[in-house]
Amino acid sequence: MSAAANVVQLKELLALKVPGARLGMPDSEPKGRWPTGVKKIDSLLRGGLAKGAMTELVAPPTGSGGAMIIQALLQQSCDTKQWMALIDGQDSFDPGPVGNRVLSRLLWVRCETAAQAIQCADLILRDHNLPLIVLDIAFNPSQQLRKIPASTWHRFRRLIEDQFTALALLTPSAMVSSVQERLFFDAHFSIKALDQTREELLETLEVVDANQHLEETRKWA
Repeated sequence: MSAAANVVQLKELLALKVPGARLGMPDSEPKGRWPTGVKKIDSLLRGGLAKGAMTELVAPPTGSGGAMIIQALLQQSCDTKQWMALIDGQDSFDPGPVGNRVLSRLLWVRCETAAQAIQCADLILRDHNLPLIVLDIAFNPSQQLRKIPASTWHRFRRLIEDQFTALALLTPSAMVSSVQERLFFDAHFSIKALDQTREELLETLEVVDANQHLEETRKWA
């Protein structure tokens, strides 16, 4: 299917799933934060993902807990009766660990390339309806990511700054300019992890902000 046809399908899906309503986000509401429900993340971000801004979540594709982060955000969306859009840059999201009730709050856009994911993110940001958008390009090949122009992130920043939407960008390394905040994730799961719940595993997740990450990098340099 052509990229143009995919965009048309996405427009139709947006109209069907989230038709025009502001989803409980009145213009008089202060932007504030979108609580993720994950204590470590909300603590570092002073309450959650900033609305009207981009937050980069640096989560390498293996051993970082990126999949659990997406699942936790989706669970929080369901618990708070809000919609979440997941723009899946490499069609890597596994819906198996979450139930149908949770998935009912998800707009899942399955892409094959980073370029396609960027195009879909641009369209959804212009829709102005969703409280949380997650753009996951953590699994996309580096050659695809290098082709994303820096101007893309500046455009996204301008698109979102007047909205009540929080935009979370999952990337394999720090690569997004114009982000308001950036967190780095790591995980070291043993065989015992197989018997632990997602909530228990999230407690063991290593999360640091940009300043802490810089200090640790200098320490080991």
